[in-house]
Amino acid sequence: YLTCAVNGGFGIFSRGVEGIAEKHGAVIALSTSGKSKNVNEALVLARQKGLLTIGLIGKDGGDMATLVDIPLIVPSQVT
Repeated sequence: YLTCAVNGGFGIFSRGVEGIAEKHGAVIALSTSGKSKNVNEALVLARQKGLLTIGLIGKDGGDMATLVDIPLIVPSQVT
């Protein structure tokens, strides 16, 4: 797994999906805002590869809410 400690690296999560994910697998993404470019890019790739995508997202879900198969939104502004 990768964490927010490396979120600043370009394409870091997408490379993980490319290298590890297998068809019929799942990707679970966590974000307080749903706006992390790196995380969202990985979700797009995961869906292209046929993986189930699940997002645990704060606030209004941001862009991530539309990029996952199952958005679990916690509508709180306190993160």
